Amino acid sequence: IVRNTLSYANAGPMVVSAGGEMLRIFERLLLDWVLAPEDKLPPLTMLDDDLCVEVHPTDLESTVLLCDGCEGNYNITRLDPPLREIPKGDWYCPRCISGRW
Repeated sequence: IVRNTLSYANAGPMVVSAGGEMLRIFERLLLDWVLAPEDKLPPLTMLDDDLCVEVHPTDLESTVLLCDGCEGNYNITRLDPPLREIPKGDWYCPRCISGRW
């Protein structure tokens, strides 16, 4: 799907942007839910892309930040170090910066 979307570059930048976003999401889900080391695989009940990458009960009441690299959700108060406010510009999660697990 992503390759087909990217091939329609003449259709406009919105289509190309959507294709790139779909590719980032697919890569994150493949790494998190399929290729992760066995001790890092989430239980099947936790496979919900709307949840934070590292799920915690406080996520429902906290501000969640979306990584510009992998599109993963992160609770800003549970990051190390915690963020007090949403950063300006692009933000990349610790896993994207460090190269995953």
